Amino acid sequence: MTVESFVATPQYVVDGVGPYTITHPYKDASDITAEVYDAETRVPLLAADFAVAPVSSLTNGSLTLTAAAAAAHAGKSLSIERDTAMEQGWASTRGGREEGLERQMDRTIMVSQDQQQLLRRVPRVPNGSMVNPPKLPVPVAGVVPIGNDAGTGWKSGPSADDIAEAQQNAVAATAAAVSTATDVILTEGFRDEAEAFAAAAEAQITNADTLGNQPPSFYLPADHLSLHDLGYVMGAPTIYDTAGSATYTTPADAKALLIEVLGAGGGGGGADDQNVTARAGGGGGAGSYCKHLETSPLDASYAVSVGAGGAGGSRTTSGSPGGDTSLGALLTAEGGRGGINSGLSTQTAVIVGRESRSAIPATGNIARIAGECGNNGIKVSDSRRASGAGAMSFFGTGGSSKIASSSSEFTVGEDAVGNGAGGSGGLGSTTTSAAGGNGAPGLVIITPLF
Repeated sequence: MTVESFVATPQYVVDGVGPYTITHPYKDASDITAEVYDAETRVPLLAADFAVAPVSSLTNGSLTLTAAAAAAHAGKSLSIERDTAMEQGWASTRGGREEGLERQMDRTIMVSQDQQQLLRRVPRVPNGSMVNPPKLPVPVAGVVPIGNDAGTGWKSGPSADDIAEAQQNAVAATAAAVSTATDVILTEGFRDEAEAFAAAAEAQITNADTLGNQPPSFYLPADHLSLHDLGYVMGAPTIYDTAGSATYTTPADAKALLIEVLGAGGGGGGADDQNVTARAGGGGGAGSYCKHLETSPLDASYAVSVGAGGAGGSRTTSGSPGGDTSLGALLTAEGGRGGINSGLSTQTAVIVGRESRSAIPATGNIARIAGECGNNGIKVSDSRRASGAGAMSFFGTGGSSKIASSSSEFTVGEDAVGNGAGGSGGLGSTTTSAAGGNGAPGLVIITPLF
């Protein structure tokens, strides 16, 4: 067999089954390989995907795709290559020089096989994609070669420093995107909260006469915004956040006092275990709140009284109400209601009632807000029940609800944290009662304005 010069088969675009011309000789049809590719993927075709005719040729032949392969890869580029198995089939039948020639031919074929394996592992462009073989660009320290724009060869790409800088920029961009997204979420959350607060305020004030014994939870005079435009300079506030009495001395040069008063939180209701029944107490309520701007003439001093948090209820009692907080005769904020005791019901499912909100303060020219009541204690069965959570205040967090998943679980209510919030109800088992959590003390904040 005489082998002519090699002419690479051109690239084809898959358009039907073919046939597609093979422009070079080949020893056996099994030496012909084919692959399809596009801008993103390269897929070698299996022997079952095509047929080669004739089986062997000294000049050229053709490749025909199966209908399934043609349909699956329509529009993709088709590359046909020859991958001849290297072997040495001549064996010496004599000694001496012929045996040396055989060994040399064997060695030559082995070297060619090694080179063939190495070439299969180097970057390359598809067969027939260009007239002349592609060449790598001149080596540059720290620079990687990349495919050219036409996809037919190579060019110098980014340096190692460029790649490192790009990676750093990507990390920074990701962090900035996360930060921006967080800002947007927070901003939207604040907006939604403000809109909901305003809507609730308008509805409660407008519909106060339809609420029965539940007064609107706050009151804001129509001209309260003008109080922020009086031009005062704020001094350091004095804070009374523990239960007890004190005296506030007004600074001699103060022009006004900005005062905030908060009633103490109520205690959570206890849970009884009588009659071998598990129960849950209700949560304590929050104290009322008022804010006031007192202008001249100012008193030389004011009596401060901070209410104590209500004690949690025992086995058979509801939580105690929180103490009232006051600033002399000027301002008074009522303490939160106590959480209701679980009672002695033996029913399977029980919802423990809750007290009304604490009263809206009678005075306060900026804001007057009723304290919310605590949550209900709920029992679905002896093994599934939850005590009522204590109500939150502007300056405190109510005791959290206690949840049981078996009739033997029990826990005392959780004490409120901060100021003005209510304790949670107790959670009893079928054999053990539980007291409610304690409410938080009231609060007085006085800020002099100069």
